[in-house]
Order: sequence, then C-alpha cells, then structure tokens
Amino acid sequence: MKWILRIGLALAGLWAVAWFFAAQALRQGAEDWFAGQEAQGLVAENAGIAVRGFAYRFDLTVDQPHLAGTGWDWQAPFAQVFAMAWKPWHVIAVAPGGQRLTLGDQVLTLDTPKIEASLRMAPQADLPPREARVEWESLGVTSSQGWTISTAHLLAAAVQTEDQALKLWLQVDDLTLPEGSDPGGLGRQVSNLRLDARLPLDAALAWDIEPVMQGLELKTLDLTWGQLDLEGAGVLSADPNGQAQGTVTLRIKGWQALPDVAIDLGLIQPGLRGGIMGALEGMSQAGEDPAELVLPLVLQDGRMSLGPIPLGPAPYLQ
Repeated sequence: MKWILRIGLALAGLWAVAWFFAAQALRQGAEDWFAGQEAQGLVAENAGIAVRGFAYRFDLTVDQPHLAGTGWDWQAPFAQVFAMAWKPWHVIAVAPGGQRLTLGDQVLTLDTPKIEASLRMAPQADLPPREARVEWESLGVTSSQGWTISTAHLLAAAVQTEDQALKLWLQVDDLTLPEGSDPGGLGRQVSNLRLDARLPLDAALAWDIEPVMQGLELKTLDLTWGQLDLEGAGVLSADPNGQAQGTVTLRIKGWQALPDVAIDLGLIQPGLRGGIMGALEGMSQAGEDPAELVLPLVLQDGRMSLGPIPLGPAPYLQ
C-alpha cells in the first residue's frame, strides 16, 4: 500500500506542477494578446489578469477590459474564459451586465445578468473550430440617443456537420423594439423568432481558411409578431453575381397587415396599397384556408419579392 500511496502522491505532484505551468502560460498568452492588439494600433487595456481553478479547471479572469479602435470602444467590468483541464479545446466565455459599447457618437449600455458564449474545437493540432454558441437571458440595450431594445432570451448556435455544412440555429423570445417601432400596427413586441437552417460550404472550417457558402437550406423559419404568424421553408443558391436566388414558401396568418408593413418600411408607395391588398385577398380565397395565405418569397435576377410585394435587392450569399 505504501508504494501505491507514493505513486499517487507523485502523480498528484506532477499534475500540480503541470497545472501551474499551464496556468502561467495561459496568463502570459492573454497578456501577449493585449500587447499584440496595442501593437496593431488599438487600445487594449485591463486592470489585471488572473488564472484560477486549480486543479481541474482553468478560469481566466480579465478585470475591467477596455478595447477600442477607430469609431468604436468597448468596456466591461470583467470578462472570464473557462476550460476544463482535460478538455481545453472547449472554451466558455462569460461577460456581465454593465458593458458599454460606443459606436461613433452613440453609447450603448448592456443590462443583463450575463452573456455566455462557447467555442468547441476539434482535438487536433491546429484546433479547428467546430461549434460556436451564444446565449443570454433578459438583455436590455439602452442607447444614449434615447432608445431601448430588449429580449427575454436569445440562443444562437453554429455547428459544423459531418457533411461539410454549417447548421445554424436561432431562438429569440419576447424581442421588444424601441418606442415608435410599430410597422403595420404589429406592435413593439416580437413574441417568437426561430430559425433552423443549413449552409453547405466548399471546405471545412479552419482558422486559416474562409469557406465559401454554396447556398442556404431554410428548414424552419417561425415568426410571431402581433397578429402576424409566419412559417417558412425553402432552398436558395448563389447566382453568378453571388446574390441569392430561389424560392422560400411562406405560410402567413394575419396577412392583412402585410401592405401596411411594406408601406411603413418604405418598400412600396401608399398608393399601391389597394392593388396589393386586392391581390392578396384573391390569393387567400383561392387557397384552402382564407385565414392563411401561402406566398412565395422569390429571389431572382438580383431582386426579391414576396408575392406581389417588392422587397428590394436580393442579399448576397458569396
């Protein structure tokens, strides 16, 4: 039993020494990162860097981080990065409320219990990224220009699949828009926004390679905003100019608000409201349920339209 105890103590001692040196390397790496940002002409300051978590974790804490460049400035009370000692390729970062982001002459203040993000990499020599997530509860953003926007919950994730595609997920609950935001009489609160999509890529994710998106497979799009209840699915590809082309089929309840929404957003002139409403009513009567309108979101030749409603230029996929 004595030799077993001695071996155990020796291994524990080696682990403690290894953890100490790894923690020192992590702290030095963080300090070098801040110094590297300053060398590139940015403001990169902090009030102290510490590594704790012995003996199973590495908890890196940066007090009062301050980063700034041309036209922007970010400050926070602290920022933390966590990793388990046996799984250093999975990193979790946390930032609290009280963050201040300056964009030009506008100052944004973030009020939230915490914002949590994670990055999972493949356990390989170059640690290629495989999954990224960000989540928060009860986030409010207040602008120095007098507006506020908030969400009860947000979860966004991007995961690389085995068939060299990027799976995207977005869930937003109770998004409250700034005062005065009431397009088409829908109100300020978007009750639910959910997106489930897949992006085929021309290469696997890597730090030194920027894969090119080959298209967009929209599996699910759900939106509940006032009287508007929308569901959508479809497939898009890139045209020779890199703009999206294809069709997304939308099922819409509360479609009567669409012309007024398009007018308030500046997509159509008020004089077109009657003609567009008549066209929508005719399409609804031709369907199985007049209360639910099935409309194609068509992207073609660099333009985008929702049924008879023009929406402007199509977005770029490449």
